[in-house]
Order: sequence, then structure tokens, then C-alpha cells
Amino acid sequence: MAKRRQIALAARELFLSDGYARTSMDAVTQAAGVSKQTLYAYFPSKEVLLRSVVVDELTGLLAPAERPELRATRENLPEVLFQLARGYLRHLMTPTSIALLRLMIGEAASLGSMRNMFREAVPVHILGDIREFLAELDRRDVVRIPNLDASARMLVGSLMVFVAIDGWMSPDDPVLPSDDMVRTVVGLYLRTLDLPEVTP
Repeated sequence: MAKRRQIALAARELFLSDGYARTSMDAVTQAAGVSKQTLYAYFPSKEVLLRSVVVDELTGLLAPAERPELRATRENLPEVLFQLARGYLRHLMTPTSIALLRLMIGEAASLGSMRNMFREAVPVHILGDIREFLAELDRRDVVRIPNLDASARMLVGSLMVFVAIDGWMSPDDPVLPSDDMVRTVVGLYLRTLDLPEVTP
């Protein structure tokens, strides 16, 4: 696994400095200090290599032991949602994450596979996580959610606005929203949920 990581780190730097189209597999082998045979054993194509770099950087946001739905109750749901939202934003709005997003968006115009990779790596991945989170809350009767897809899209959409406007569209470094702003967004989102009354 150390070799795989070594290759992925070298490729990430090349993708970010030179772009996807201008980065050759030969350049990756040289930067990583590995043979072509080793490179292709881990990554059979440049697209597979980029997908791995993107997935490593932009997904796997929460370890299973940290999953917030496992500790969410009706009483602490605002705080759990705040922690979840802030965690996504902090992960997606690092300079490296934003640079990768810009790379994928920039290359998507000419590469159809890049559009699908971007879609799967960011919005679809996060939508799946949030949908699973909400489904677990619904199963445990913390909230009642008649349409999981619509509810997940509302929350993810609210977060992606920050990533887009204050991240990859910004001419400067990404600027995270304040905790107060994130709490406000979470509070507005909570108004869309059906929270059953707590019986004494």
C-alpha cells in the first residue's frame, strides 16, 4: 500500500500542476520513482489513477465509528447535523480539494468521463451518505421523512453552494462559512423535517 500511496501522491501533484491531459503516465513513473510495471499494476490507466486520487481526497469523509446517525436523538439532532455539515465543508473546502474540483470541472468540457467522475465523486457520494444518514434517523423515529431523496438534496444543495461560490468559483483561497452561518443553514433545514413529539 505504501507504493500505491506514493504513486497517488506524485500523480496528484502532477495533475494539479500540469492538468490531467498534459500529465503522462511516464511523468508519473518518474515523479513517483517507480517502474512502469509497478505503476500499471496499481493503476491500469490514467483515468483509473485520477479516479483514485479524487476518491482518496474527496470521499471517505467519516469513519464508521464517527457516523453521526449512530448517536443522533431528537434532542441533539441540531448539533449532530451541524457537526456533519461542518465536517463536509471543512473537507471539501481545503485548498487541495478545491484544486481537484477545479481540475475536474475544467477538464469536464472535453472529457465526458470526467463529468461522470466528478458527479460520482462529489455530489452523488455525498447524497448517498446523507440519504443513508436520514434513512437511519427515520428508521429510529428520530424524524419522519416521506421523501428521502428530496430531503437529502435539500441539505446537500445548501452545502454545495458554499463549496461552489466560496470555493472553486472564488478567485482566492476557499473561505469556510462561519459556524454561525452553518448553524443557521442547519436550523432552516430542520424546519423542513417532521420531528415527532417526545413523549415523557
